[in-house]
Amino acid sequence: MGNPSHLFSDFSNSTQAKMWRHLVREVASRYIGRYGLAAVAQWRFETWNEPDLKSYNILNFTLQSYLQYFEACSAGLQDAAQGILRLGGPAGLFKTWEKHPLCWGLLQHCTNQTACSLNFISFHKKGGGSGSAILEQGLELAHNISIMYPSLRRIPLANDEADPLTGWSKSESWRADVRYGAMVAAVIVAHQQIMVRQHGLPLQLLSNDNAFLNYHPYYFTQRTLLARFQMNNTNPPHVQFFKKPVYTAMALLSLLGNQELQAAVRMPDDRLSVLAAGSNRQDAWTRSVLLVFSNNTASQPDERMNVMLRVLSVQGASPRYTLYLLDDTLTNPAQVWLNAGAPVFPEQQLRAQLRAVEGPHRVRGPTSVPTLEKLRLLVPLKLPSVALLHICSKPTEAPGQVGT
Repeated sequence: MGNPSHLFSDFSNSTQAKMWRHLVREVASRYIGRYGLAAVAQWRFETWNEPDLKSYNILNFTLQSYLQYFEACSAGLQDAAQGILRLGGPAGLFKTWEKHPLCWGLLQHCTNQTACSLNFISFHKKGGGSGSAILEQGLELAHNISIMYPSLRRIPLANDEADPLTGWSKSESWRADVRYGAMVAAVIVAHQQIMVRQHGLPLQLLSNDNAFLNYHPYYFTQRTLLARFQMNNTNPPHVQFFKKPVYTAMALLSLLGNQELQAAVRMPDDRLSVLAAGSNRQDAWTRSVLLVFSNNTASQPDERMNVMLRVLSVQGASPRYTLYLLDDTLTNPAQVWLNAGAPVFPEQQLRAQLRAVEGPHRVRGPTSVPTLEKLRLLVPLKLPSVALLHICSKPTEAPGQVGT
């Protein structure tokens, strides 16, 4: 998304379409040369963001010129790597055809083609302050696509702006603490269990639109991963960043592994989400269990739940485990900052206090798994909480050299 040197004005012009194709090829070739084809092949290239919105459609796309643009993108990637690179789109909201003709028109275009060059269908469906709304809208869109364009129903789906609430700059208290991180984690679990497992839909990606920097005076309460303080009273001025709980929650999610495992909940509770995953690499065995105790934007720390967690099979050599926890008592930098008077320029001592509670809080471990290849833990949760049990065996080999 962009217009280098303001060179492009009309993609229905064949010369401009060819120039765009050349630009895409050169950009992709540059990254292939820098990182290697194997790495770039794992990337997802995406078309122009939300092309139906006037604020983003700065080239005044018509349906015809937008389809020319899409084909130029596809051809440029094809030129760079002979069809190995992935292209998705239309990265749109998919409201009615009348309001969003470019999004729906792209799907119609792909239906009319002998071979669709759309490798994944990306869309933006956010919640209105709840996680369930994100899932419901995604299911509705997937159903509509399967009915209207049955030939596209197996193309992978990607909701790459699955945020709990529209408007990144809106100041919301829940965006400051564990409520935000718990909502993000709960949404992921719900999509995996309902959209993928129950409905069998080809959901490939679920992500958030949070690459923003907050501004004064909303240091913790905007849709950001980090709280930014611009320390303008120092020489030279500098910036201090602090991890918000949503950032730390995403760090915990990275420990889940790439294979979902069976998890049974004996006494279900709508506020409790559970996801087990692991990996069976030759050099190491890992298992992780994610527990999310969330009621959307509600904060009720007096509401508690004790979860008895049983892992029935632990394998590998010398297995050890660690239990991590996020809640608004143990890991709440925003509250520490508020308790200190919410200073615009936090002093060094306060900065140290904020970083001490960024989390995740390590409740247990790393410690050895008891004998009999089983593990049983009582995990106390407050509303909201995110807990992750991570188990790993001793690797058979030492880590390799880090590449340059």
